[in-house]
Amino acid sequence: MDLLSEGLTRLGLGLQDAGLKKACETYLDELMLFNTAAGLLGTKDRDEIIIRHILDSLAPWRIFQNETATGGIIADAGSGAGFPGIPLALALPAYSFVLIEKKGRRASFLQNVKAVLKLGNVAIEEGEIEQSAKNSGRFDAVTCRGFSEITDSVITLFGSLVRPGGVLLFYKGRKTKIDAELAACTNTPPGRIIPYTVPFLAEERHLVITQ
Repeated sequence: MDLLSEGLTRLGLGLQDAGLKKACETYLDELMLFNTAAGLLGTKDRDEIIIRHILDSLAPWRIFQNETATGGIIADAGSGAGFPGIPLALALPAYSFVLIEKKGRRASFLQNVKAVLKLGNVAIEEGEIEQSAKNSGRFDAVTCRGFSEITDSVITLFGSLVRPGGVLLFYKGRKTKIDAELAACTNTPPGRIIPYTVPFLAEERHLVITQ
């Protein structure tokens, strides 16, 4: 079975499957080539990268469309190897993405991927998120995946990046852990918790949305 093609189809991205699949395969090749040198991922297994990183990043794409206006600017805070920003930028070309990454090797990798894939809707910012926050209110949404726990300080930091009415979208796993994180927040409005399904992955996944 072609995991990537089948996964894209299951996510409702089949209509653009050919072009999106080719772009994702090129991205995957770059990940495999630079993984060790740039310290990108904790696995070298191609299928695991497809499922746990590429498909997981893409799985809530409809939620992003529902929560942000077409043409909006979305920041990927602590982008790392480009998840979820690169897959989302490939699937949602009408949106712009700014990938914020503090580590130089990873930022250089992201610049390379941007060039190889000719991603005109992607910009890379090398530096701490706090540095980006100095130029506040630039984004319609901020997302992050595997960055940190949801805390009051994280909400405040990410919130400083968005325009009035903007949203924060956190990729998270088990709901019990999410509930515990949100319960520990004293200054943060309750977030909406939306489950999503990743093809070929029998684990809980949720997107937490707050403002």
